[in-house]
Amino acid sequence: MEKIIYALWKPRGMTEETFAERLHHRLSPMLTPLVHHLRLNLRDSSVRGGNSPCFSVLRPSPDALVQLWVNTAYPPTRAGIDAAMIEYCGHCHAWLVCESTPLPNTAFPPNPGQRTEGFAQIALLLAPSGLEHSVWRHHWQDQHTRQALDLQATFEYRQNLVVRPLTPGAPEIWAIVEECFPIDALTDRTLYYAHPGDSQGTDANEAAMMRSCEGFIGANGCDVFPTSQYDIR
Repeated sequence: MEKIIYALWKPRGMTEETFAERLHHRLSPMLTPLVHHLRLNLRDSSVRGGNSPCFSVLRPSPDALVQLWVNTAYPPTRAGIDAAMIEYCGHCHAWLVCESTPLPNTAFPPNPGQRTEGFAQIALLLAPSGLEHSVWRHHWQDQHTRQALDLQATFEYRQNLVVRPLTPGAPEIWAIVEECFPIDALTDRTLYYAHPGDSQGTDANEAAMMRSCEGFIGANGCDVFPTSQYDIR
């Protein structure tokens, strides 16, 4: 089985809310019979605002992610999936990924078709200039993972190491990360950094997190944004 992640951008002039509804109620029914598992990450009204980290290097950042598991990413076999994506978005890119789940969601198990508790923060890690892939991967997965789990109030943490791009012209992304937080962490920085009501502890965790991130994000930066998570199948 192989996992594919699609990044989708909405058609010009369409609102984020309308685009999210379109993907949830029109695209996902088309995809469900074609895949083993389907997850949507939508930038909708439930995650608008707040002060959780949000960065944009890609211009613009994607408006949604579609994560799916299939027998094969072989192009003729996934042709129906690609066609459905193109029909319902302005444009999209896709990557074959290898998923690792250091922290499964056991606190708020998803219900098929319903919005998962909290919010899912997405990070698109762009290829850092001047850093070999093996060195980058070692720092990110082997060293940073423990920091990410200890310094933040996450209840789910998934790392998707990019194997290769599947669409021409796809941004050079080396990994796609999904971290789930309690919904109040969207607006409460102290909760986000696992020190509710403690500004000193929050500052210390944030500083440690930034130091760890510097070792693998690099000068090229990354895209970080909150989404609503829906496990469809």
